[in-house]
Amino acid sequence: MLALLLLLLAGDVLPPPPPGEFSLRPPKTTTADGGVVSCQTVNECWLAPDGSPMPRPARFKKKPLPKGDCGKNLLWLRNRLTCEENVCKSTYMGDAC
Repeated sequence: MLALLLLLLAGDVLPPPPPGEFSLRPPKTTTADGGVVSCQTVNECWLAPDGSPMPRPARFKKKPLPKGDCGKNLLWLRNRLTCEENVCKSTYMGDAC
């Protein structure tokens, strides 16, 4: 019983909350180097490999945001990217796979 409780408290085994509900981790608003990514829409944002927001790379400017799946786009499944108050935010949602 104690082992199960410890696993649940670890954070990565909890199911993601339904959209629009509270997440256990606060959204990341700073890049890996500590800067803030400003935006007008979410299409100006991108996810860094660590899950923090970053400016969209030029090579992806005309492409849609990736859809998360349980294969190669696991990062995009675990994090929700939004543009709130003109700042890119990445909210950890957990692992649904």
